[in-house]
Amino acid sequence: MIQTADRHISKKHAQIVETAEMLFRRHGIKRITIEEICREAHVSKMTFYKYFKNKIELVKYIITLWFDDGIATTDKINAMDVPITEKLRLMIEWKIGFISDMSPEFIEEFVHFDSDLKEFMAIRSQQSFNRFLEYFSGWKKNGEVRAGIRPELFLAALGKIQELFQDNSLRNLYHNHVEFTQELHSFFFYGIVACKKSETK
Repeated sequence: MIQTADRHISKKHAQIVETAEMLFRRHGIKRITIEEICREAHVSKMTFYKYFKNKIELVKYIITLWFDDGIATTDKINAMDVPITEKLRLMIEWKIGFISDMSPEFIEEFVHFDSDLKEFMAIRSQQSFNRFLEYFSGWKKNGEVRAGIRPELFLAALGKIQELFQDNSLRNLYHNHVEFTQELHSFFFYGIVACKKSETK
């Protein structure tokens, strides 16, 4: 969940953001109206428009907080003095925890955004990809990933994982989106871990 403890953010602003996040996660973005957000947050529409031009701007604000929190969390994990396998396990664990309370309706909208959010999401996703590329470079330098893997391949494969998550036919093979997400990330990340010589025999 979003942490809005920043003292520079007003109480009303925090109520709007926290309420909207809760409603979006439960019901999806399209179904929820500004009126519903204001009613649940106990604020007026005038107060809402004081902080956000429209619902899309609120969605962008929330998603930005999510991405920023995700990068901060993975940065902390990557800085730990533990093997890469443990770092990857913790990153996957965080991702699963993050999406675990998202409704199927929200997940469907999240992976198939309308045109007014596609460009925004592409920019944010690229920023996340770039950060993982930095992690990868460090792992490779430390000999924790196979030497033959090029950064460009890693980044391209990471993008393909995102595409696979959007494949409804694949998602339907699993009990829920949480199980599917865990399988995708485990398949991808553990496939890049360097094997010890004794494990290749």
